[in-house]
Amino acid sequence: MKIIFILFILFSIPFAMALPAKDFPAVYDSYLLEKKGHLSRAIAKMTSLYKNHSEDYFVNFRLGELFSKDQKDKMAIEHFKKASTINIHSIEPWIEISKILFERKDWSQLELSTDEIIKRDDLNLFAHLKSCHALIELSKSSKALDRIGDILAAHPQNKELLEFKALAQQKNGDTESSRQTLMELVLIDPENSLAKKLLVEPKAP
Repeated sequence: MKIIFILFILFSIPFAMALPAKDFPAVYDSYLLEKKGHLSRAIAKMTSLYKNHSEDYFVNFRLGELFSKDQKDKMAIEHFKKASTINIHSIEPWIEISKILFERKDWSQLELSTDEIIKRDDLNLFAHLKSCHALIELSKSSKALDRIGDILAAHPQNKELLEFKALAQQKNGDTESSRQTLMELVLIDPENSLAKKLLVEPKAP
């Protein structure tokens, strides 16, 4: 199994090719230890490679993954950020950073991390959704509406985007536009809990 895994890395994963073949067994061992729940030992395996390959994208990304799973968020973010500087075009490190920040409800930093994704991939739905959430939490409803306008045309029936749009419009004091957006949402999702909460039933004549 180890030989198959090493051959898979050698021939199928271009970003791992910066590592010498002699280091592939340590990578394999890190996955095996992770699978068995031995995160600290898996981290130690990858840390041993980091000593000689501190500027390797894969090594930093893998350490970011492991530290994140071990709930060592600060170390995880540091390695993901380093991976992003090694490959400035990659969005994966910023996606992982955004997931950590979202769980921590660190809205200010989440706004910044999602901006980094959108700079690289301006139609990335994950980034727009997390960005809108952060912006609404930060009371930046106008920026949230701008961001929603950038992506909603590509995903006109996305329930989360419509929910964020209705919330941002409401926070902007535009209750009529918010109501119209909620009505659009009801057409797509008649049982939507936000629409049920915010929509006011018209009085009978």
